[in-house]
Amino acid sequence: MDNSHRRWDSRSTVESCPRSTSFACADGSYYTGSTTNLELRIAEHQSGVGANHTRKHRPVELVWHCDFDHVDAAYLWERRIHGWTRAKKELLIDGRYDELPGWSVRHRWHELPPGP
Repeated sequence: MDNSHRRWDSRSTVESCPRSTSFACADGSYYTGSTTNLELRIAEHQSGVGANHTRKHRPVELVWHCDFDHVDAAYLWERRIHGWTRAKKELLIDGRYDELPGWSVRHRWHELPPGP
């Protein structure tokens, strides 16, 4: 299967492309979203004009993002991550993909973003 639609680069924040994102909030919670302009979205969350959750739990820190070629793919990952437990989100944030529960080797190979 072609994995060229996924790119992982934890250092890239300026390039505009669809991304799924996870932020750590000041209260220890996580906020997951998606955007096509990461730099702007970070500024929105920090200034209090982003999502309702991050507005109430500032400051926030970007802890994970994955780049996609298509907005729908980034949004689907956002929705998938929303249903995960905190522990599972932390495995993703830490790049410990092999330890993610419920994902077969086949799923990891075809669906999870490659590690940095």
